[in-house]
Amino acid sequence: MRLFCLVLVSIDYINCLSETTDKNWHKSDRVFVTNTGKTVHSSILSKSLQRANERLKKPIPKHLSPHIFRHTTISILSENKIPLKTITDRVGHSDSEVTTSIYTHVTKNMKDEAINVLDKVMKKIF
Repeated sequence: MRLFCLVLVSIDYINCLSETTDKNWHKSDRVFVTNTGKTVHSSILSKSLQRANERLKKPIPKHLSPHIFRHTTISILSENKIPLKTITDRVGHSDSEVTTSIYTHVTKNMKDEAINVLDKVMKKIF
């Protein structure tokens, strides 16, 4: 089990879900739970993600697992210029090298921004 901080909208959703369910709801500190609040086994969650992916108009062309949320979170934070040290701490890495070498992905927006910065600098020079 890995501990992490949830964004407020996720906490609100989980609290709302637990309040609107029947009396059979099992209180838990887990994020991925069944409709009764019991912990979902990771293989079942992976299958659910795969089924959801197959229903998309443009399915993601690779195997999905709950771990993809970790990559997505790190990419979103990185793309929004959150300092690497903060991201590393948030995901529980002891060393920022792990974060950069495995998890930090260069997105299209980051590439576009790099070109825009270079373009602005070059226009000032020439």
